[in-house]
Amino acid sequence: MYSPKLNPEHVMAIYRLKRVQEEPMTRILSNILEKALMQKGGNGVCKKCKEDGNNNSCSNCPFNHNGKR
Repeated sequence: MYSPKLNPEHVMAIYRLKRVQEEPMTRILSNILEKALMQKGGNGVCKKCKEDGNNNSCSNCPFNHNGKR
């Protein structure tokens, strides 16, 4: 799987949040990503995942709206 590089300015912003919130940067980044993914919505994501054969991890998918998230 591809792991994107973060912009150094974004890393610094996450670091500042880490200092204020006194939480690990990974937890802060995970929270930010989860909220952003939910706001963007998943219209068509499940259909596309199933077409690509990637339907094995639906229970952990942030776009799964079956009352799990």
